[in-house]
Order: sequence, then structure tokens, then C-alpha cells
Amino acid sequence: MDYSRYSVEDFVLDKKFRQWVLSSDTEGNLFWHHWLQRYPGKKALLQEARVIVLKLPQINYGWNGQKEERLWQNIYLENLQTPNTPESPSSDTIPIHAEAVLGSPARERISTICPYQKISSIGASVLIIIGMGLAV
Repeated sequence: MDYSRYSVEDFVLDKKFRQWVLSSDTEGNLFWHHWLQRYPGKKALLQEARVIVLKLPQINYGWNGQKEERLWQNIYLENLQTPNTPESPSSDTIPIHAEAVLGSPARERISTICPYQKISSIGASVLIIIGMGLAV
């Protein structure tokens, strides 16, 4: 990554920079110390980004590798216990599209406006064919 072209926002969004600001490990300290020696004009930019990162709320969602592994094991065990038969959607199934929940109002409107639409379209087609036949 070319940190020399980074803006304050780029530093704030950069995972490596945020990690260094929040946990100050030896490797990060060395990297950023050497980087500042190469680009001394960027010190104010780095300080501003550091202040912003420190003021951002730190939310720990409690997600780790062990929790992920347990979830995968539960999914695997659940698939072993349930047969591979199609089942009706349960109440906790989320539909893929809004139309699955709401229906298609456009289709409903068309059928209520003209209940004989299919018959009239077939009749119009037959009249066109007869008219073309007479014209020939």
C-alpha cells in the first residue's frame, strides 16, 4: 500500500493503522516510526487520523474463531440430523423478494380491470388474421 498518498480519511479507514493506534504492538510501532522518518511532512496528517480513531466508539461484537467454529459444527450436525427433503418455508424464513410477501399488485390490477382480457386479445388476433386474408 502506498501510504504516502493517503488522506486522513484513508488512514482512519485503514485496518493496519487503526490496529496500531488502538493496540500499539512492537511491529506496528517500528513500521510507522520508519514510515514517519521517510515522510516527515505527513506527521500532522497521522496525528489527526489518530485522534479521530481514538474518538470513534470501539464496539466489540464478541466474534472470534472459536465462536465461528462452533457455528459451523452446529450447521454440520443439523444437516446430518435432518433428511434432505423439501419442506415448506417456516416462519423464520426470509423471502428473497418483496413480491413473495406482498404479491404483485400490477397483476392483480390487470385482472380486476379487464376480466375478459385473454378472450378479447384472442379475438383481436383472429380478426387481424381474417382481415389480412381478405386483403390478400
